[in-house]
Amino acid sequence: MTQPPPPPPPPYTGAFSATAPSRQPPNAGITAAVFSGGIIFTFLGMILAFQSVTLLTGTGTNWVGVVIAIASGTAATITMFLMNTHLWAKIVLPVICAGLIGLSVLNVIYVEVQLSEKRDEFSDTFGN
Repeated sequence: MTQPPPPPPPPYTGAFSATAPSRQPPNAGITAAVFSGGIIFTFLGMILAFQSVTLLTGTGTNWVGVVIAIASGTAATITMFLMNTHLWAKIVLPVICAGLIGLSVLNVIYVEVQLSEKRDEFSDTFGN
């Protein structure tokens, strides 16, 4: 007596199939971790961008803070969009990160202008 052939496997319904199921939002804990992590690291970059400077030290550390803020805010925003999270998270996170990044960049530009004015003042005083 012969065995009947096994039933065919079910059709593929993975992420790249035409019959893929609707994507469910990820775990709320993951969303909260990415959301808060993005804001925290962007805020830490902003704090680094607001450090004091002198004519001798320059603004290198401040620019590193801006880069950290931009990198973390961008990474968190892209991750939020790829995770298929709730709409409010996709709107609120980029707005907060953009605000913190904007403050960081404006502060460092302001400090650069102030340092340039101080250098010019010293050049005039000591006659270059």
